Amino acid sequence: MGGLWERSSLVPFFDLPLFSLLVYHISACITWKHIGANLSYANLSEADLTHTNLAKAKLTFAKLIGANLREALLADADLNNAILDGADLTSARLRGNKTILSYAELKGANLRDADLKYVELIGVDLSGARLVETYFRDADLQGANLEDADLRKATLWNANLKGAYLKGADLRGAELTGDEWAGDANLERADLSGTNLEGAIVTSDQLKQARSLKGATMPDGSIHP
Repeated sequence: MGGLWERSSLVPFFDLPLFSLLVYHISACITWKHIGANLSYANLSEADLTHTNLAKAKLTFAKLIGANLREALLADADLNNAILDGADLTSARLRGNKTILSYAELKGANLRDADLKYVELIGVDLSGARLVETYFRDADLQGANLEDADLRKATLWNANLKGAYLKGADLRGAELTGDEWAGDANLERADLSGTNLEGAIVTSDQLKQARSLKGATMPDGSIHP
């Protein structure tokens, strides 16, 4: 702990509110490496965890509201039921078939350019999230809430979107090749302009819900006018 106190002594802690001081110390503890740490139920809201290595960490039910996780490593981490509303995960690396974000809350979170290949995202709440150029290849998004999410140019090759809720989502230019949308996936008012749907398992009734299919590559390979 000496290193922690040495680092914190650089800050006039007596001028900080107690909560800010606590967040500062937690951030200092895990700024470099916290591989496999058990942080279940921890409150890390507003913490600066930029570039932090949290691979294989247990973060179930943790609160990371508004946390800065830019370029953080979260491969094979367990974030089941974690709360990350408004968190910044720009370019974060979560790739891994053991990474779990099921039933987590990421409302309004920024995951631009994040890597979520193979990640389990069952029932996750990504409503209003910024998912531009996010990599969801082979991810499991069954029952996910993606209402009004910005998925422009996102890659969702072979993703499982059964029962996903994409009402009002912006999917312009997204790659959805081979995706499975069967069941009750909701595409009401979703913008699929220029989207690649070749080989996707989706019904014509589901596609009729979309706001636009202009220039989209349809499941049979044809281009929508």
